[in-house]
Parts: sequence; structure tokens; C-alpha cells
Amino acid sequence: MTKLAPLLGKDIKDLIRDPRIMIPFVISALIMPIIGVVIGTSYQQTITAVLTKPITAVSIVCLDNTTYSKVLLKYLESMSNVKLYTYHNLSDALANSPTNSIIVIPPGFGYEFEHYLEKGGNPPQIIVVQKVRSMGMGLKSLRASIAASIVINALKSIAMEIYNVSPHVIQVVTNPAYSIPLVFIVNRDVFLPASPQYINAITIPLIIVPIIVAIIGGTILQMSATSMALENEVRTLETLLTFPIPRVYIVLSKIFSSFGVGLLGSTLNIVGFWLYTMIVINSFGSIKSFSSMALPRQLLEALGIKNLVNPIALMVPGPSMAVAVALSAIISILFLAVLGVLIGSLCSDVRIASTFMSVIMPPLIIGVYFIGFVDPLQLPTNVLYGLLSVPLIQTAIVSKLAITGVWVEYIPVGLLLTGAETLLLGFATAKLLNMDKLACIQYRLSRRFRR
Repeated sequence: MTKLAPLLGKDIKDLIRDPRIMIPFVISALIMPIIGVVIGTSYQQTITAVLTKPITAVSIVCLDNTTYSKVLLKYLESMSNVKLYTYHNLSDALANSPTNSIIVIPPGFGYEFEHYLEKGGNPPQIIVVQKVRSMGMGLKSLRASIAASIVINALKSIAMEIYNVSPHVIQVVTNPAYSIPLVFIVNRDVFLPASPQYINAITIPLIIVPIIVAIIGGTILQMSATSMALENEVRTLETLLTFPIPRVYIVLSKIFSSFGVGLLGSTLNIVGFWLYTMIVINSFGSIKSFSSMALPRQLLEALGIKNLVNPIALMVPGPSMAVAVALSAIISILFLAVLGVLIGSLCSDVRIASTFMSVIMPPLIIGVYFIGFVDPLQLPTNVLYGLLSVPLIQTAIVSKLAITGVWVEYIPVGLLLTGAETLLLGFATAKLLNMDKLACIQYRLSRRFRR
């Protein structure tokens, strides 16, 4: 190992000799706050364009035994387009309901509805819980509001059938009840307000994590490939291979030097990501407005809903998921560093290496963005297994699953696969460091690029 230290010192000096090497890190650090501003100002407009499938089944937890509640249940059971499941308490519904939308009719609902019909005032309240295990962009939370509309429309029809038209009855018909939509995250056992601004306060920052890893990994890929290609271009690799140094040391030196300089430069990305997160949080108003939300805390606690949390508290994943995300990110970056060394060793000059890199990174970036906007658990199992074996895309999937705390058995398998792929690629790169082999490959590549 004493022979590795001089090589590391040489490669690090070569990398930081030109200050332009830090330009990608500076640019990516500036991009993050800009993205935060764009998302914060435009998301409310884009959310209105979301289309969701109609709800064909709901679960009802009726804790009220009044006439109006019985009429409401009978009306819902008569609906041909919606299948109804009934439960005696919320815990049973959360554990056994085949549907993800659960509507809770609280005690005293019928008396409040009758008072509202006859005298006006405040409409009665219902609770709507949307169960989720994982999510795309938090849009599953909209399903709670759609499920609530089924009961709201049923109450409108009941009011229209029973009562004559009068000013306060018109009010009842147009606004017969007030729904409180919640999201229940199964694996974290917590409830959240179902407003899109609160849900996306969690999802958007964690979606950006793999994008940051992609930026850092792409830069390290370029650095390691350029460093190795430059050794070929100025013929210093031939000299290195004549020294009594194990070839694997040359590969390790290139990998660790690129990795170390890349991580040093990534501190700028961390600053940019922090600014981005603060901008998004302030745009959504999650921290300031959560405590002042008009939530009937006593009613929710009476129904057993005590673990209602601020969405910002879930931005940090649990310990096991945080370790999985960190390991996946490190393995992905190391894989790209090894891939860069391999590309650089096969290319006779920097120009050819840059051409290869321009082909490799776009598919990975597209994969990261794809994962960012889909629910990973909705993908076919074979597709999910395949994507988990691809460095960088795996980081995007694990980051998404960390949002809702979903630990699936194939996460360790994916980490082992990408780790093995990185080791095998590094071993193959070391085996290729033979001037006869490299000269033959470089000659063929050069002829192709000259055509």
C-alpha cells in the first residue's frame, strides 16, 4: 500500500491543477435553488391538471347510530358504481380494508346534520383516510378528496329528496358536510393532512437526492475518464505500466482520487440542495401553516387518530432506509468512477473519451427522472428487479421508498448486485491494463472515429 500513496498524490494534483474542473460543481449548486423557485411557483398550477381514476370502492366506518347515518349508508349501498365495505372501527378498516379510501362517520354526525338542515350553521364533519405504501409525486393524497365527494354527493341527494327549498336548505344542498382528508402512511404508522402542498413537501426534496447523486456521479465519471485518457494521450500510462506496481493500484488510484475530489466539490451541491429545500418548504408554507390548520384535534383523537404529524418531520428517513440510500449513492458513484477509468483506458485521447461519456449518462439521467415521477411499487416485479440492479437508478428507487419507509426484501439484493458489478468492473479494468491489449483496442476505436 505504500506504493499507492505517491500515485494518489500525483493524480489529485493532476485533477485540481486546472480550476475549471470545479465548474460543474458550481453550476449544479446554482441550479438547485433555481429549481426550487420554479417548483414553488408553478406546482399549484400543475396540480390542477392531474387526472385520477374514478373510485369504484370505498370503506365506511360508521360510529353514529342515528337515522340520518342509516339513511346515508343505505343510499351508498344502493349506488351501482361504488362498492361499499363497512367496518365498526378505524383500526379494523386500516388493517383489513381491501380499498385504500376509508370514510369515517363520527359519533353525533346525524344530530349535527339534522341541526344543520333545520337551522343552518356549520356543516357536520366526516374524516377521510387514504392509505398509501408508496407514492409517485404525492398525488395519491387527492384520492381522499375524491372519496369524500362520494359521501358529499350522497348527502346532497338526501337533502334534496327530503326537504323543501329554503335559503338554509340551499346551503345544505350545496355544502352538506365538511370533509377532512388524511393520508395514512402504512409503514410509518402516521397520518398526514392530504393537501398536496403538505404531501409534496416530503416527496420533492427526496426525489432530488438521486438527481444530485447523478450530477456528482456524472462529474466523477468525466474526471476519471479524462484523467485516464490523458495518461494515454501523453503516453505516461506506458511508463506507469513498466513500474513494479500492481495494475490494480493504478485503477484504485484513479478511482479514489476522482472520488475524493468529487466529494470535496459536492459540498457545494449540499449547500445548493439546502437552499432549494428551504425555498420549497417556504413556498408550500408547510412549517408555518401546519400548526394553524383547522383540524378538529379532539375529534381526531377520539377516533384514535393521535399520530398526526407535520410532513416536514418525515423528510428524514428511518435509520435503515437512510443507510440504504447512502450505500446506494456511494456504490453508484464508485461504479461511475470505475466506468470512467475503463473508458479512459480504452481511449487514446480525451476527445474519444468525452464522446463515450456523452452516450452513457443520458439514459441514466432519464431513468432517474422516470423513477422520480412514478410509484416504484406499481412497476412490474421483473422491471423493478432490473432497475434495482442499475447503479444510480437504484438510488432513485431507494430514495423514493425511503419517503414512506417501505423496506422491501430486494433492496439488499440490489445493493449486493451493484456492489458486485462495481468490483467486477474494477477487476476487468485492471486486467485490461496491458499495453498490447490497449493498443489494439485504441487503434480500432481511433479508426472508427476517423471514418
